[in-house]
Amino acid sequence: MRVGILAALAVALSSPLARAADDRGYFCGPRLVEVGESMGNVALKCGKPSFSDRRIEKRAGEHITVEEWTYNLGPYRFTPTFRFENGRLVSISIGDYGI
Repeated sequence: MRVGILAALAVALSSPLARAADDRGYFCGPRLVEVGESMGNVALKCGKPSFSDRRIEKRAGEHITVEEWTYNLGPYRFTPTFRFENGRLVSISIGDYGI
């Protein structure tokens, strides 16, 4: 019985909802990154991303520069993705384990 409960708990904790505990902040080592920070601050706190993507989106007649930075932190940690709009951090999402 105890093994079944532990297995169920392990599955629940590995779900995407459990990983996305707080989409307003993320710790890069001891440094907290929060929504609203500039790209420069995030780069100072977290370093160079493993992958980045940049594009221009048109919304209501306005052009917005969108950049997403993803960090591959290895097979034992989840991969955070930071989304910037016009140079400001607007969201943080947590993906699967890295490689």
